[in-house]
Amino acid sequence: MAWHPPPLQAMFSGNPDHMVLFLSQVISHLDQYACFYPSQWAMVLAVTVVLQAKAAEWVADLHSNHARKLADAGLFLEALRSHFEDVSQVQHAKGELLALKQRGQSAAEYVREFQ
Repeated sequence: MAWHPPPLQAMFSGNPDHMVLFLSQVISHLDQYACFYPSQWAMVLAVTVVLQAKAAEWVADLHSNHARKLADAGLFLEALRSHFEDVSQVQHAKGELLALKQRGQSAAEYVREFQ
């Protein structure tokens, strides 16, 4: 009798505030039980069954388009992260990088000095 991994306990609705926690739970689960999944597709399927609301709609669109990322757990998780990550956090980080100072100069001026 074949042993199957336990189902994921985490749920994800598409809320960007919950993305990091959800991905860490998924990655931990897959690290622990990957050898019990017969394929990458099976790993992706294990994740898709715990998606709800906007996240479930997103994955339904992937299925409709026969997206290649559905056959690879790594590609799928990266696509999930990039689609639902908090855009305001990304913009804030970009702003901080642009404001970065090196010896009183902006990073862009500092780089131009060495070109």
